Amino acid sequence: MGHRAGLSIASQRSEKEDFLKGRGIGGRPMDDPHALMGVSSALVVEAMIKPYIGVQLELGITQKGRQISEKNFDQGRNYYRLRLNYGEGLLLLKGTVGKGSVKGNLLGGISFGRGLSAVERGKFSVDSLSGEVVDRRDSASIKELEDRFIDFDDVTKGFLAPTELCWVVGAGVSFDIGRSRIFLEGRLNQGLSAVYNGKLNEPDVFNRAILVQAGYLVRLNDRKEKKPVSPDTPSW
Repeated sequence: MGHRAGLSIASQRSEKEDFLKGRGIGGRPMDDPHALMGVSSALVVEAMIKPYIGVQLELGITQKGRQISEKNFDQGRNYYRLRLNYGEGLLLLKGTVGKGSVKGNLLGGISFGRGLSAVERGKFSVDSLSGEVVDRRDSASIKELEDRFIDFDDVTKGFLAPTELCWVVGAGVSFDIGRSRIFLEGRLNQGLSAVYNGKLNEPDVFNRAILVQAGYLVRLNDRKEKKPVSPDTPSW
């Protein structure tokens, strides 16, 4: 068992890309979304079924989301960021390639996520009667970037779906050092379930993250080695 940690380079995808661009001055679309940098970290448990095939279980946290900024924005005027924090459990099939102390690794499997917290950073207009944030729009009367939290709720309009299902593929290299193993790997995490709960008829938006990770594993049991058969031992 061991631990991994590294960067999460996050983005979002939708068939209706204009929904992801947001609106700037005068309601016109802003620039295309850019990658959002975050972190990913997890505890790792590996169980080898065969010498080169095993199962890997992970429990951790990954940041996802998107950000938008105008190419020619003025003092951050047209800026928006949505950062999503998910607790994740992963079930991965792992293959090992090569012999000796340096090996290649291939990973594939499923990630089950639960939304923990979400925060938007941008410029928001407020309903004067209810006090609720109803829209994000850049204007002369809204000068400061603000943060607001969004709940994960499958019932309330405008909120985020509380759970997420993703498929995961990855590859890397590992280095055996005594009972320990250090590894470097890259992963693609692609959402299969929509980010929003759909109560406002939002288009389906899916998370995508490229993970660049480093970690270590420590072997808890001794490898089983076949003892040579004595020449005097009968073969039956």
